[in-house]
Amino acid sequence: MKGYQLTFSTLQSREFQGKRVIDHLAQIAKEEGLGITIMSGAQGRGRDGEWRSASFFELADQPLEAVMNLSEEECERLFRRLEALKMGVFYTKIPIEYGIL
Repeated sequence: MKGYQLTFSTLQSREFQGKRVIDHLAQIAKEEGLGITIMSGAQGRGRDGEWRSASFFELADQPLEAVMNLSEEECERLFRRLEALKMGVFYTKIPIEYGIL
Protein backbone atom coordinates (compact mmCIF):
# COMPACT_ATOMS: atom_id res chain seq x y z
CA MET A 1 0.00 0.00 0.00
CA LYS A 2 1.05 3.56 -0.54
CA GLY A 3 0.60 6.30 2.00
CA TYR A 4 2.53 8.60 4.29
CA GLN A 5 4.73 8.45 7.32
CA LEU A 6 3.90 11.35 9.62
CA THR A 7 6.31 12.35 12.33
CA PHE A 8 5.14 14.86 14.91
CA SER A 9 7.88 16.54 16.96
CA THR A 10 7.21 18.10 20.35
CA LEU A 11 8.55 18.37 23.88
CA GLN A 12 7.58 16.37 26.95
CA SER A 13 6.35 19.59 28.59
CA ARG A 14 4.40 21.08 25.66
CA GLU A 15 0.69 21.24 26.46
CA PHE A 16 -2.51 21.97 24.60
CA GLN A 17 -5.79 22.56 26.46
CA GLY A 18 -4.19 21.47 29.74
CA LYS A 19 -2.93 18.11 28.44
CA ARG A 20 0.44 17.09 26.98
CA VAL A 21 0.51 17.39 23.17
CA ILE A 22 1.90 13.85 22.88
CA ASP A 23 -1.07 12.52 24.90
CA HIS A 24 -3.50 14.39 22.63
CA LEU A 25 -1.88 12.77 19.58
CA ALA A 26 -2.04 9.31 21.17
CA GLN A 27 -5.72 9.79 22.10
CA ILE A 28 -6.64 11.02 18.63
CA ALA A 29 -4.84 8.04 17.06
CA LYS A 30 -6.78 5.68 19.33
CA GLU A 31 -10.11 7.34 18.51
CA GLU A 32 -9.36 7.21 14.77
CA GLY A 33 -8.18 3.57 14.91
CA LEU A 34 -4.65 4.51 13.86
CA GLY A 35 -1.32 3.09 14.98
CA ILE A 36 1.20 5.38 16.64
CA THR A 37 4.73 4.96 17.98
CA ILE A 38 6.07 7.48 20.48
CA MET A 39 9.82 7.83 20.82
CA SER A 40 11.93 9.94 23.11
CA GLY A 41 14.93 11.82 21.82
CA ALA A 42 18.17 12.46 23.62
CA GLN A 43 18.56 15.97 22.28
CA GLY A 44 17.15 18.32 19.67
CA ARG A 45 17.08 21.90 18.45
CA GLY A 46 13.62 23.45 18.21
CA ARG A 47 12.12 26.06 15.90
CA ASP A 48 13.30 28.70 18.36
CA GLY A 49 16.93 27.60 17.88
CA GLU A 50 17.26 26.39 21.47
CA TRP A 51 18.80 23.02 22.35
CA ARG A 52 16.43 20.76 24.28
CA SER A 53 17.34 17.61 26.15
CA ALA A 54 16.26 15.48 29.08
CA SER A 55 18.50 15.75 32.09
CA PHE A 56 18.79 13.58 35.16
CA PHE A 57 16.75 16.06 37.19
CA GLU A 58 14.39 17.46 34.58
CA LEU A 59 12.54 15.63 31.80
CA ALA A 60 10.32 18.56 30.75
CA ASP A 61 12.56 19.56 27.83
CA GLN A 62 12.89 16.01 26.49
CA PRO A 63 12.19 15.91 22.74
CA LEU A 64 9.46 13.45 21.72
CA GLU A 65 8.34 12.14 18.34
CA ALA A 66 5.10 10.44 17.43
CA VAL A 67 5.30 8.41 14.20
CA MET A 68 2.28 7.22 12.23
CA ASN A 69 2.12 5.27 8.95
CA LEU A 70 -1.16 6.10 7.22
CA SER A 71 -3.06 5.67 4.00
CA GLU A 72 -3.82 8.84 2.07
CA GLU A 73 -7.41 8.83 3.34
CA GLU A 74 -6.34 8.33 6.97
CA CYS A 75 -3.80 11.13 6.61
CA GLU A 76 -6.38 13.54 5.20
CA ARG A 77 -8.85 12.68 7.97
CA LEU A 78 -6.21 13.16 10.67
CA PHE A 79 -5.05 16.49 9.20
CA ARG A 80 -8.63 17.80 9.08
CA ARG A 81 -9.04 16.94 12.75
CA LEU A 82 -5.71 18.48 13.81
CA GLU A 83 -6.32 21.63 11.76
CA ALA A 84 -9.70 22.09 13.47
CA LEU A 85 -8.02 21.83 16.88
CA LYS A 86 -5.32 24.39 15.98
CA MET A 87 -2.83 22.48 18.14
CA GLY A 88 0.22 23.95 16.37
CA VAL A 89 2.35 20.80 16.40
CA PHE A 90 5.30 20.50 13.97
CA TYR A 91 5.20 17.55 11.54
CA THR A 92 6.98 15.99 8.60
CA LYS A 93 5.10 14.02 5.94
CA ILE A 94 6.97 11.51 3.79
CA PRO A 95 5.47 9.33 1.01
CA ILE A 96 6.00 5.63 1.80
CA GLU A 97 5.07 2.16 0.70
CA TYR A 98 4.02 -0.13 3.54
CA GLY A 99 2.43 -3.49 4.21
CA ILE A 100 2.61 -6.73 6.13
CA LEU A 101 4.68 -9.71 4.96
